[in-house]
Amino acid sequence: MTRLRGLQTEHIDLKELVEQTLEGAALAAERFLAFRQRADADRCFDVFYEDLLTHPIATVRRLCHHFGLSFRPETEARVRRWLAENPQHKHGLHRYSAQQFGLAGRRLDERLEAYRAWMTRARQR
Repeated sequence: MTRLRGLQTEHIDLKELVEQTLEGAALAAERFLAFRQRADADRCFDVFYEDLLTHPIATVRRLCHHFGLSFRPETEARVRRWLAENPQHKHGLHRYSAQQFGLAGRRLDERLEAYRAWMTRARQR
């Protein structure tokens, strides 16, 4: 976010940017949860990042199956080619934490509590 904001201004108020980013993430999570509550389950397929990293082919295969799409050998080959050409950290490893941006403690947990609870339940299904 600092790089994007840096395209607009030379002065970045990090505290303000962190606040805006947290509120944007919280709003997005709230809207996502509202959508999931009213959406037909057949229209949704949850992809968990950990699953995508550890079992990418199986995850894409399940996604295709869920939506009634074929997962032919040529599809798998294209997925494997993309994975080979785009390994994780291809553009470098980025390390950061909420604490770096003053988001340690309860505030972050409170703003995203409903989303995290949903994620926990969804992972157990």
